Amino acid sequence: MSNVTRKFRTTVGTARYPHLTRPDTKFEPPFKTGFIQSPDDAQPLIDIINEVAEEAFKPAQIKKANIPYEIDEETGDVVFTTKSGYQPGLFAGNGDPIKDKVREKLIVGGGSQIKLSLTVKAWEVSGKCGIKLELRTVQIVKPVSSGGFDAEEGGWVPDEDDYADDDTAPANDQDTDEDAADEDEDF
Repeated sequence: MSNVTRKFRTTVGTARYPHLTRPDTKFEPPFKTGFIQSPDDAQPLIDIINEVAEEAFKPAQIKKANIPYEIDEETGDVVFTTKSGYQPGLFAGNGDPIKDKVREKLIVGGGSQIKLSLTVKAWEVSGKCGIKLELRTVQIVKPVSSGGFDAEEGGWVPDEDDYADDDTAPANDQDTDEDAADEDEDF
């Protein structure tokens, strides 16, 4: 087997039992999430998984290989298994990195709408082989449960201090004269 890998970015899917901000202390690896997509949305990633398997393994091995997804019998959706030994980078719905102080409070719950950046890797150990989806980064498009901000229609609206640095925060041009007067009264 050669060291076959591919990088891949998904479209939006649904998180299932995510451990993205806090490690799973009972099972290894500590950071992971199930990732649910419709069959049509999942097909590009399935194609990459198959491509990596065909390049890395012999046909007889492919039939026995562990693959990182299953089909949900009730819904027909594809459920991918993604894992990482390190905490993935987290990004807001608008693409900005989430600061450490927000990340510490953030809870990404099951049902959150997310996008993933993955490394698709072939592996072989002691006669067994398979493909794994290693988590690199996660974009949180619409959180279901959160600690630093509220879920809203179309995603979440970050506070100005949620940005990685002050230069990336959008200007708040919606202050009114009334707001300015209120601020003057407070000081």
